[in-house]
Amino acid sequence: MKLKLSGLSIKNKILIVLSSLPILAIGFIVAMATNVFKDDKLAYVYDSALSSARGKSSSVNSQIDGFIQSLKAINANYVPKSRKLTLNGESYFNSESSLKAFMIYHWNGEQFAESFKVTKEMDFNSDEQSLLNQLMQETWYSGFAVGISKQHPMHLYLVAKVEDGSKTTLTILTVENENFFSLFGHGSAEETYLFHSNRGRILGPDRNIALLDFLQKNVFQSDFAEGTKEAIFDKEAYLTSFSKVGKADLYVISLVNRDQALIAVRTMTRRSLIFTGLILCILIVIGVFASNGLTSALRNLADATAQVMDGDFSVRVENKNEDEIGILAKSFNKMTEEVSRLMDKTAENARMEAELQTAHTVQDTLFPRSDAHIGPISIYGRSVPATECGGDWWHYSDKGSKVFVWIGDATGHGVPAALLTSAARAVASVIEDIENVTPSQALSMLNKAIFSTSKGEMMMTFFLACIDFEKNTMTYCNGSHDPPFFLSHEITGQPKRTDYLPLMDVNSPRLGENPASEYKDFEMKFEKGDRLIFYTDGIVDVKSPDGCLFGERRFLKALSKITEKRVSETVDSVFENFNDFRQETPLDDDVTLVLVEYLGEQAA
Repeated sequence: MKLKLSGLSIKNKILIVLSSLPILAIGFIVAMATNVFKDDKLAYVYDSALSSARGKSSSVNSQIDGFIQSLKAINANYVPKSRKLTLNGESYFNSESSLKAFMIYHWNGEQFAESFKVTKEMDFNSDEQSLLNQLMQETWYSGFAVGISKQHPMHLYLVAKVEDGSKTTLTILTVENENFFSLFGHGSAEETYLFHSNRGRILGPDRNIALLDFLQKNVFQSDFAEGTKEAIFDKEAYLTSFSKVGKADLYVISLVNRDQALIAVRTMTRRSLIFTGLILCILIVIGVFASNGLTSALRNLADATAQVMDGDFSVRVENKNEDEIGILAKSFNKMTEEVSRLMDKTAENARMEAELQTAHTVQDTLFPRSDAHIGPISIYGRSVPATECGGDWWHYSDKGSKVFVWIGDATGHGVPAALLTSAARAVASVIEDIENVTPSQALSMLNKAIFSTSKGEMMMTFFLACIDFEKNTMTYCNGSHDPPFFLSHEITGQPKRTDYLPLMDVNSPRLGENPASEYKDFEMKFEKGDRLIFYTDGIVDVKSPDGCLFGERRFLKALSKITEKRVSETVDSVFENFNDFRQETPLDDDVTLVLVEYLGEQAA
């Protein structure tokens, strides 16, 4: 059979994939990298602008502190009575070149009047005097103000309110300091301003933008001492950072144009697109050559696959390459060989599975009916194997006024354990016909038979009870089996844990361990209303999906209605409980539960 192409060939599909996927992938990577770079750049700009505003605010605050110290030093050397400075005051004022004027004013009831003045060849015109009056009015209420001279470049005023008893004066210090003014203006990447919360811009570029309105709404009313916010001025986005100086209601404001800050992002995007185009061209050329070599080998594999579909598993693919296609060809050849082998093995497995199912069917015949009423004795039991064949076995038989209840658990589970239980069942069928046989005699004979069968390789725990309903006694023998529980007729209502008496008075070795093992009997009263609970350890070892064990506590709790229900209902209830507990978790061991009740009357 020859495969026919429909639609695009693999070669063309490879070319399309090699072209489209890199476009999408590189485009996505470029877009993601651009956004990451953009966000990172903005974060850096935000941080830099805020750091710049914070640093300049700290510098302004430090310089003002220095000016205030000079103001205090001169004011401390002023003598009000003589209206003169002391020699130390004059010396200090003259020695500091940055100090240009020191003045003291008082309020005469109508205006601020000059009380003292010392300058270094400075005069003040009417506009400058108006500025001083404005600063003095502000200081009168706020206590301290800073202003910038309009008449004298690079000069600033420090105005402080001084209260001496009942007399209040205003001291003014004029300072010339280029370092202070150099902090504000146009920088390489930002514009820096000094603003007063009421007087507006003090220093910085005089631009016709609504910066003051923005600051009044977002900064001056803010509870934060510093911060950064994006703002739009004249349809341009700016990153606006602020830091409060901490004195005289001054704020340092930094503006960074957002578009200028992202120039590097746009440059990177253009270069990325050019680089992407070059990569795509190279990939297309490589794809053409790669697809030719790749698709020819794949075509050979496709033809060979078609022959396999026709049932020819002898086909082989020749390929001398050591790449993935060569490995695929070798795998194909190996697969056809393995398929041939597996087909033969599948037939063999089907035969074995049929035989295993037959064994399962045969083992089912080893068990008695689930329920029985022998005289006054009511019996009900269920057994669930962990696999198709199990190693648990239980049985009952009667001989006159005696009822024998057998329960055993072979080592492990599966076919070997099932064969051992078959041997035990065969021997038990012979033993139960012996007159007046005791449980210990029965287990002794069964032990020798199992040892002879398994040669000591496999063993079986066993418990055999003989109930004599004429004498109201029960005699039992235990071969290392989990001891059954005895529940007295005196127990009414829901039994407690201590009400379940484990039958542990005698215990002997496992069956098949040693042919010379000795077994002992124990006899006890068994009266109307008494109950026996036989089980194998598989029921307490049941696991939930999360690995928890069903355990003896849950097992006994599932028997809580045993005094109110029939034995069949109780057994079914226990199985419902542990099935709900394990859900779909596979069994690790076979599970068997048998309940016996002395009804005290003929129940058959």
